[in-house]
Amino acid sequence: MSELKNMVTTFVSTSTEKFARMDQFMEFSMGKCNALEAGQRNQSAILQDLQNQIGGIAHSNNTRVPGTLPGNTIPNPHEPHQQLDAITTGSGKTTSTIPALARQEEPTPAPVLPAEDEEVGIEKEELAPKPQQVVKEHVPQLPFPTRMHKDKLETEFAKFMAMLKQVNISMPFMEALSKMPK
Repeated sequence: MSELKNMVTTFVSTSTEKFARMDQFMEFSMGKCNALEAGQRNQSAILQDLQNQIGGIAHSNNTRVPGTLPGNTIPNPHEPHQQLDAITTGSGKTTSTIPALARQEEPTPAPVLPAEDEEVGIEKEELAPKPQQVVKEHVPQLPFPTRMHKDKLETEFAKFMAMLKQVNISMPFMEALSKMPK
């Protein structure tokens, strides 16, 4: 009976030690779970804040009147359509208003011809009107020049294949086999 008693006491003592260790493990696990739950709550709060901020930005972008600038602009202190209306000439004369003139083309100066009694060493070639230069039409560069290069290569390959199809070799089969390296 004493052996049975010893066995029971050792069983009880080892099981209480194991239960104590299991309790410690459970407490440790519960602490970790609580920490994870707190981290998850913190992340969800941060996510909610970000959603609110993005919603506010989207709302502010949608409330802007089309055709206006999004920022705060400083209005011009002068009248909205005020223009400069004074001109100072080279002689120092100033005008307070600009006359409304239609744009006129500047007259071309007339060529000064020498008097008949003066001798001037001008050759007839200089007086003859110069021929107008021929202006070449602008041809823009290709946006994808490699496409044209590919087309060129394809046409060259097609010509090569056509030539290759025209090649006719007349050689006996046995002679060709005998000349092949071993």
